[in-house]
Amino acid sequence: MIKVVRARQGKQSTLSYIFVDGEFICYALEDAIRDVKIKGETAIPAGQYSLILNAYGAMNARYKRLFPEFHKGMVEIEGIPNYSYVYI
Repeated sequence: MIKVVRARQGKQSTLSYIFVDGEFICYALEDAIRDVKIKGETAIPAGQYSLILNAYGAMNARYKRLFPEFHKGMVEIEGIPNYSYVYI
């Protein structure tokens, strides 16, 4: 299980901690938390979401060209209301 804990909110960003199976893995920098969504500038709403491996689309093709030896796809967060193609 991946858990994101939002720690600090700035004017333009949110500092978060990422845990995998209860172990701290890394920090994350998200967009700002807003009441009204601004495309490309708003963090996703808090909640529980599923992850999938997205292996299609332009971003995947670009990374496959850059890293052909290990790129298998992008980890996408799915089921976020009013959001699409959100990658980790």
